[in-house]
Order: sequence, then C-alpha cells, then structure tokens
Amino acid sequence: TIRGSSDRGGFTADNFAVRKISSIGSQSPKSFVDVKGFPVWWSEEGIQQIDYNPQFDSFQVNSLTQESLKRQYLTIPAYNRRFTKGAYDSHIDFIYWLYSDDQNTAEVTQSSFNKVLIYHTKGKSFATWTLPTASSIQVKGVVFVQDSIGISNPQVKFVSSYPSSTNQKLVYAELKPSSYTDWATYAADSSGNSADTNPFV
Repeated sequence: TIRGSSDRGGFTADNFAVRKISSIGSQSPKSFVDVKGFPVWWSEEGIQQIDYNPQFDSFQVNSLTQESLKRQYLTIPAYNRRFTKGAYDSHIDFIYWLYSDDQNTAEVTQSSFNKVLIYHTKGKSFATWTLPTASSIQVKGVVFVQDSIGISNPQVKFVSSYPSSTNQKLVYAELKPSSYTDWATYAADSSGNSADTNPFV
C-alpha cells in the first residue's frame, strides 16, 4: 500500500509511506478480478482476496478456498492454472473463472477451458460448471459487459468460437435460455445473412 504518512498530513510527492501487504503472488495474471475495489486472484496456494481491516486501518490477504475448496483447487494442474481467466458480475455479485482440469497438460493452451468456477461473493459459496468438450463450440474467454447508456442490464458473456464452412466464427454467448439446455438457440449474424447463424447460450 502507498499512503500519506500520518505524522505529516496527506499524501504528497514527498510525503508517503510504502507498506508490504503480502508475499502471496500469482502465475495467473488473467485470473485477477476487481470486486468493489478489492482484487481477487488465483495463487499457488488457492484463491486469495485482499480485505480491509478498519480496526487496525490495514489490509491483509485472506484465502477464499482454505476452508472449503483447497483440496479440489490443488488437483488442478499448476500449468493449467496459469491460463485461468476471470470476470466479476457486479450486478449479481458473481465471479466466473474459466479453467481446465485436464491432467494431460500437453493438450492445454491459453484458450482451452472445460470448467467454470463460480463464486458468490455475498453468500461466500462456490459452484462448478462443466463446459461441453465434444461440441464444436469452444469457450475462449469471459467478459463483463456494461451498457454505457444504461438501457440494458450489465451481464457476463462468454467469448466462444464455432466452425462455419472453412472459417471460425467468434461470438459472445449469453446466459439466457429457459430450457436449461446449453447452446439451444441461435441469433442472426450481424452481417444480416439469416443463413449464417451464431450460437448463444
């Protein structure tokens, strides 16, 4: 942390103090998400979060997986954890992390994902989704999209690809069907060609 020293007033160019919070780092740079101003990330030991302690006016790193998910977390190959991608849905307070638990790490790349780990920040609970691997549709990333003018609600979308003739199409899949069936509905391509369709979750 960097802040102004208490004995000389506020923060200025020649009046500041630097204090180390923790030595717990990460090899998963895209796992970092901003939860209401506080970072959450995947480390070698588990999933970590920086919390503020108002009693001591200090920050500390706490593990989200120490009590409930550490054993399962450590079964994910360390090589695979480097490619984890995360997004925080501030509208419903959910964090989504894409990862692969494939033990054959030779087949894993920075866009190979077969699992989604979801963390509810209010309820402090985890859930896991399994992504289809036999399907030609592949999930490549996850993003939180906010409407700058506020017409539609913000939401998480999954960057996905699927083959179309000789090309790969890139689309943004949404969490919206009521049939509880993955990849069930389609929307017309932005080109206007109704014969060229994009899948949405």
